[in-house]
Amino acid sequence: MPTRRDLLKTGLYSSAALLHLTGVRFDTWALDGGKNVPPNPKATPFQVALPIPAAKTPVSPDTLPGVPRFSDGIPTDYFSVNVQQALAQILSGKQTLIWGYDGVTPGPTFPARLGRRIVVRQTNRLPSNINVHHHGGHTQSLSDGSALPELEIPPGQFRDYIYDNDDDVGATHWYHDHTLDVTGHNVFMGLAGFYFLGSTTVDALNLPGGPVDANVPGGPFDVPLVLQDRTFDANNQLVYNPFDHDGFIGNTFLINGAVQPKFRVGNRKYRFRVLNGSNARFYQISLSSGRSFQIIGSDDGLLKAPIEDTSFRIGPAERVEIVVDFSFYVPGPNTHVFLNNTMVQTEGRGPDGVDPTQPFPLMRFDVAATIPDNSTVPAVLETGLPIFNRADVSARRSFEFVRSDGAWQVNNKFFDPSRIDATVKLNATEIWTLKNGGGGWFHPVHIHRNGFFILDRNGSPVSGHESGLKDVFVLAGGDQVHVITKFTGAKQLGKYVFHCHNIEHEDMRMMGLFKVVA
Repeated sequence: MPTRRDLLKTGLYSSAALLHLTGVRFDTWALDGGKNVPPNPKATPFQVALPIPAAKTPVSPDTLPGVPRFSDGIPTDYFSVNVQQALAQILSGKQTLIWGYDGVTPGPTFPARLGRRIVVRQTNRLPSNINVHHHGGHTQSLSDGSALPELEIPPGQFRDYIYDNDDDVGATHWYHDHTLDVTGHNVFMGLAGFYFLGSTTVDALNLPGGPVDANVPGGPFDVPLVLQDRTFDANNQLVYNPFDHDGFIGNTFLINGAVQPKFRVGNRKYRFRVLNGSNARFYQISLSSGRSFQIIGSDDGLLKAPIEDTSFRIGPAERVEIVVDFSFYVPGPNTHVFLNNTMVQTEGRGPDGVDPTQPFPLMRFDVAATIPDNSTVPAVLETGLPIFNRADVSARRSFEFVRSDGAWQVNNKFFDPSRIDATVKLNATEIWTLKNGGGGWFHPVHIHRNGFFILDRNGSPVSGHESGLKDVFVLAGGDQVHVITKFTGAKQLGKYVFHCHNIEHEDMRMMGLFKVVA
């Protein structure tokens, strides 16, 4: 069977081919390229309480025949997940068929800890292959979930993923499907969830939702928010257009799987871990009150110090952590603050720009209670961030992300899982140049395995959450960034990928493969 890119290029993307690649038959409008978009049900906003993904509970390894056992003294927790179809009440009326980890979307949150290994058995009960990527993790090659055919889980089978959690610092990671050619469809159907990597360093900061709030009623005060856009047909079913080469843009906004939810808060501080889980959409996030908040974290950990701001942009797969202080508002039945998106985006190429005069409310905070607050946001946050020295750089690499031959390439090559595009020596410090070849498309580039610091963007220093440790780098047309890292970790040898996280670009082969060797 040809790849998705070959099928699209030749015009032979039939319903039979779609069924083979995804296990799902698409409706007529998707097969004709979106010419007959179905009517979208209108949802009434702020009717549903914000869902909070449940923490995943460990199981005994005795319940998992053949699971890896360890005698190295490192504490290890075991988890079991069934990846399956289910029905979810997203819109009023008919339920929506989704694909979910344990049958829910977002999937359960993994409560991991630095220095404590976890093993996750992922069992595929879907009609097509899957592949689970631990996004942000310093993960062994065979457990990373890179989009390689040999790592896919066929229907009815399972894979045991080993996560050593030997990263430099605690962070907000996530996990999602990463199956070659069909990641966009599988994530759109619901295959995504949070992975919180905790640490004693972060615990000691007394941030909202930390140990200081353990016995304070009225929580949670540490709240994950995954932003997504989806399209539904007249029967409330998800509709995905595989022909949208630019990137799929939905017309209904969800947070944690609910359409424009509401969240009851007290007049105190809250920590929000914001993840852009959309396939191709960018957001510009602000509060309707215009008040500032504190940006405290980026993709791969907390910042060195908090940054006060009133707005931030977040591209696909990026994470931004903020603390919002609701003590400025008087609690009451009519005290509402909205989490707004002011980014205008009409197509998958990328955002059109920010328009503060047209805010779209993604969710509503109802400031309705007085709740004690002993949490703090200290002037110094993460002290354990890695240091990458320019003087130690042993290699420089350059990767240009371009559109060519009707699809997407890196350095004028389509992804080939049998070709190694870069060989990296263990413990080497490298600078990578990431460049957008232009044409008006945005490319949020994600590099597996490592966290990087951005040295400069178009020759200038970066600010805001881009100053933190990151694994996603947004490239507007013509942009160029230099990023630096050190490839530590003797357990993390082998093959990894880097790619555009506009997922349709990734599926159309805008991806490269690197190998870390001793």
